[in-house]
Amino acid sequence: MHQLLNITPAEYDTDSRTLDTGSEYITVVTNADGKIVAINDEGRQEQSGREDVVTAGLIDLQVNGFNGVDFNNENINAVDLDRALAAILKTGVTTCLPTLITASKNCLQQRLHALDKAISESMLGSFMIPGYHLEGPFLNPEPGYAGCHPVEDMIPPSINLIKELEQELERPILYLTLAPELEHARELIFWAAGEHKIVGVGHSALTCKDLSPAVEAGLNISTHLGNAVPHTLPKFDNPIMCQLSEDRMMACFIADG
Repeated sequence: MHQLLNITPAEYDTDSRTLDTGSEYITVVTNADGKIVAINDEGRQEQSGREDVVTAGLIDLQVNGFNGVDFNNENINAVDLDRALAAILKTGVTTCLPTLITASKNCLQQRLHALDKAISESMLGSFMIPGYHLEGPFLNPEPGYAGCHPVEDMIPPSINLIKELEQELERPILYLTLAPELEHARELIFWAAGEHKIVGVGHSALTCKDLSPAVEAGLNISTHLGNAVPHTLPKFDNPIMCQLSEDRMMACFIADG
């Protein structure tokens, strides 16, 4: 049965989609216009014979926005967030980390608080978003590595900044992307790993001598291997080859074509 939030099913030409998050089912009901009218989280139910059940929903660790909704927009609201999350659900992703890119401290605080508020007021946010991915501002500002991130807002790694950004948020920063070759990066990696955060490398000019101590401190993933590097690199001791040769790490790739 769908929990329709005081809306009579007969009023709508509805479409439902049930997804298995691994521990519970989420049923999303939309009307003919695609607007979400109900969700159901009443626990695992017998779903035999249903063709719209997707087992083991996917987890997207890096989502800057979706369906025309920018997660870095300081004016994001619950309606826009639900529109993005409903579209994400249709791809088979049931959990995601909204990703904020490099910006000033004040700007990051405003964006995180706006996003946190939108999640709390949305229908799907509490089901799909356990926390955030902060990509920057601890990145390498050199040409070829900065990518689309504003160089003027890049700063050395800082534990205190992460603590300040998380203040008053209902959800933590769960994933950090940084350049391990920067000063104080190892201290931040070690602290973040101890806080059960994922720490990844990205927008980095690291060499093999930079990578091993970072991995020992808790670095364990390549955020978007092959992206944000210059077109010309040393043949062997370059960021891509170093990460590929490190068996203690996993690699993520941007697969949007």
